[in-house]
Amino acid sequence: AEITPTRPFKELGFDSLTAMELRNRLSKATGLRLPATLVFDHPNAQRITQLLTTELADQDGRPGIADVLDIRRELTRIGEALGSVAPDVQAREDIVDHLRDLITQLGTAEQDGATDLEAATDDEIFDFIDRDLGVS
Repeated sequence: AEITPTRPFKELGFDSLTAMELRNRLSKATGLRLPATLVFDHPNAQRITQLLTTELADQDGRPGIADVLDIRRELTRIGEALGSVAPDVQAREDIVDHLRDLITQLGTAEQDGATDLEAATDDEIFDFIDRDLGVS
């Protein structure tokens, strides 16, 4: 049968397990942290599409998904290029030092956005579990 964008997931046979599977796949594909209640809060494909369109847009000067994908592609290109760097020990050490500095900057930025567990919402706690404990 045809699945229309407004047909509720419930009518398509979604249960809690399939809802989490869809959420996990969308999170992986988009790089977004989506709420555990995604399918219940946005009960059809049209509503999820609206949410993703909004979330993926470049908002408040933050990089959008296209920017993140460009960064990932660039990091892949850099990784491939590093494999062909001449065995100049000093050059490699300089590159490693620079990469460590970048990692430190990213880690600091992530810590700046840390949330107090007492004040965390359910979605923030689920995100923490998914992200930091590797549970999905």
